[in-house]
Amino acid sequence: MGVLAVILIVSGCGDSPVKLAPIAGKWIRRSDQNQNWTYEFTSDTAVRFAIDQQSRKWSITEIRRQGSIIEIDVDELLGRGAAQNSTITVEIISENTICISSGLHTEMLFEKVP
Repeated sequence: MGVLAVILIVSGCGDSPVKLAPIAGKWIRRSDQNQNWTYEFTSDTAVRFAIDQQSRKWSITEIRRQGSIIEIDVDELLGRGAAQNSTITVEIISENTICISSGLHTEMLFEKVP
């Protein structure tokens, strides 16, 4: 029984983020066109992106972290033409601000949703 408890503690609880812990939660950007762009990092296995009511959920295939930069590879190509790729790049600016770029958009600042 003690071994099972140790395994559960070491492996983490359910789907809670471990590698993405510094950016865990929901982030929003209110665009000049009155749109709400959001990213949700609720686990190390999936990320959700939405513009207003349209949303997409992608499975995470790999996470790389170097200092304040986190690169998240997902299972779908993002963007069009030569700009498409499958990586979301997140730079941690502060506890409540991150900068995100991907094949969907250039660098944009997002604020933490309380």
